[in-house]
This record gives sequence, C-alpha cells and structure tokens, in this order.
Amino acid sequence: MLYNSGLRPLSANTFFRFPVHKFLLLGVFSLPLVQAHGINNPAMFDSVLKYQTGTVQLSDQLQIRTGTELRFLNGQDANHVIYDVWGGSADPNIVGMLLPRDLSPVSEGGWGLSMERVESGYVDARLWKNLKAQDLLKQMQKQQGQAEVLNWAMPPRFDPQSGVLVFATEVKLPNAKDTAVLPRVVVLGRESLILMKGVIEKKHWSSMQPLLAQVGNAVQFQKGHRYTDVQAGDRVYDYGMTALITGEPVQDPQAPEPVKWLPMLALVAGLGMMVALMGRTVRSRALKVQAD
Repeated sequence: MLYNSGLRPLSANTFFRFPVHKFLLLGVFSLPLVQAHGINNPAMFDSVLKYQTGTVQLSDQLQIRTGTELRFLNGQDANHVIYDVWGGSADPNIVGMLLPRDLSPVSEGGWGLSMERVESGYVDARLWKNLKAQDLLKQMQKQQGQAEVLNWAMPPRFDPQSGVLVFATEVKLPNAKDTAVLPRVVVLGRESLILMKGVIEKKHWSSMQPLLAQVGNAVQFQKGHRYTDVQAGDRVYDYGMTALITGEPVQDPQAPEPVKWLPMLALVAGLGMMVALMGRTVRSRALKVQAD
C-alpha cells in the first residue's frame, strides 16, 4: 500500500452514508411495477435508451470501459430507468448506470448499478488489513434503517492497486416476502470516488455476482487522478474503509498493541527450537545410508 506522510486531513466533514433509496426499495421487485406501467416489452423499452459500449469518456478524469458483458447509460437515461422502471425520483447526482449487456432493466432479473461521484478526498486504506468482516457485519446489523441486514452476500474485498472495493449484504426489506441483495462497488481515486449501488432479488444474485468485479474494473480514473497517484498535500477523507462499508462515521481499527511478555516468550520458544534442531542434527549425522 502506498504510504504518504504528507497527506493532510480534510477540514470539512466528507462522511457519507449508503441509504437504501426509495427507487431501490421499489426496484427490487420491479417486474410487477413495470407491467403496471405498461412497460412489458423489453426490446421496445430499450430502443428509447442510448446504451453505450466500449470506451466512454465521462470527463477528463474518468472513463468507462464496458468490456464485452456490460453497457453504460448516461445520467439522463439512468434517471429515466429509475423513474419509469423503478418508480423512484430523478437524482441529479447520478452520472450514469452500468447494466448487463444481454439483459434489459425491465426483464425478470434485470438490474443496474447507479453511479455517483463523491468528492471525498483521498481515502487512506493503510488499515484495511485490520478490518474483520464479522465485526463490520455486526456494526451494520445494529443500525436502524429501512433494510434489516441479515448476512454478507459477498464479504468486502479491496484491491489497493486499482482502489476497487466490492461488497454485498443480504437484507430483508419492508413488506418483502423474499430477501434481497444490496451490492456496492466503490472505486477510489486520488481526489474523489465513484459509488455504485443497486439491489436485486436473492434468487437472481448468482447471475449478477460474477459481473461485480468487471463493474469495478470498468470505471477507471485517468492518469494523475488514480488512487495510486496520491501526492503530499492532497486532501484526505475524514474516516477510512470502515466508514465506506458500514456508513458509520468511525475510524478504522488500529493494530492491537503487542503484549509486553511476548518477546520473552519468543526468546524461550526460540531457544527450545534451537535445542530441538541441534538434537535433530546430531541424530541425523548418526544415520547411515543403506544400499538398496
């Protein structure tokens, strides 16, 4: 992990939460709602959307590479899906949406991950290895919200080179018969991050899960703005990886303090090992190789 002692913290509170938005609550079981709106022809609905594939330049700092299995909608079309398909309200902060190339958002099992850019500053992930998935889960289960967190559908995974954080929780939503999965993909950059979120029925999760890694790799900050391009004096996010995952304004746990008697224990154990090895060496010298 890149270490930079010259990083300075942000003076403003840049903490943000991962709420379960209204459109996600409605979108998890969107097919009946879609049919009620008269949108029961996926091909016809998709024909009015301007899907983009290949390399899409969002800004001078950010681009999308969809690969062979994904496609991209800009902010306007993404809000069209959110409003007309999922019955939510348009969100001006959404800059786009990534969807599977072979599945319409109005089809059974259809899904999309909305994209929002957050001017967070640099997220210091040096304490990432101190995080324990079960501790994070317990923190999330204590929260009061619209969704009851049951378990990890995918425990948090983080790549410090690409700055991609991926995780998903299984939840029970209000008035829902079956459980749902809330996937989250966070792509960290030098000055900001991209937050992608969605929701899918648990029975369709297995088809979506393999694509999450591709979703994270599809969003790329340009040279000079990548996570590993951090420099001394850059703004720093007030909290850390724990806050990004749980949505709580808490710092990452520090490594446990070493117990004072451990060095002595190590010395004793080392002496014992030396004696054992010396004995083994002496015994091995007494061995004779027998001819076949």
